[in-house]
Amino acid sequence: GQGGGWGGRSAVAGGGAAAKGLRPRLKLEPFLAARGSPNALQVLSKWPQVLARVKEERVTVHAWLVDGEPVSYADDTVLVAFRNTIHRETTEKPANKQVIEGVLSQTLGHPTQLATLTQKEWQEAASAGGRGEEAAAEELRLEPEDGGEPPREPLVEEALRLFGEEIVVIKDD
Repeated sequence: GQGGGWGGRSAVAGGGAAAKGLRPRLKLEPFLAARGSPNALQVLSKWPQVLARVKEERVTVHAWLVDGEPVSYADDTVLVAFRNTIHRETTEKPANKQVIEGVLSQTLGHPTQLATLTQKEWQEAASAGGRGEEAAAEELRLEPEDGGEPPREPLVEEALRLFGEEIVVIKDD
């Protein structure tokens, strides 16, 4: 019995070592898969608060960050796409990134990291497809137009839970 427990423990340690792969090249699959998810939408809805707090902390950082648009959220990381490479690179400088991650963590209530890329890179990744998940997201986006009313109850419930009933308007004829 105890031998089995040991094996489980070493497997967990091994998994931790494998999971730490912090590569300079950003893995976009989790972000492609997560965009549009209730969790991502909740985080992205707080972006105006994040910008306001960054502006309070450091106006110059806000000037760079405002060029970016949050496009997804996965693994406690907000992914921000920038129109301008210089803005992206300046936002990534350790001192600036520290300010932004501090504000993100405060606003969201848990340690949160910032990942950046250019809008061009994001659009290319999105159109490349992220192994089928993107195709599914594409279908969801098209559904309301042709399908009239797809079964959206769980999403509506989630929206109400996340944003409160004052903001959510359900158009039902």
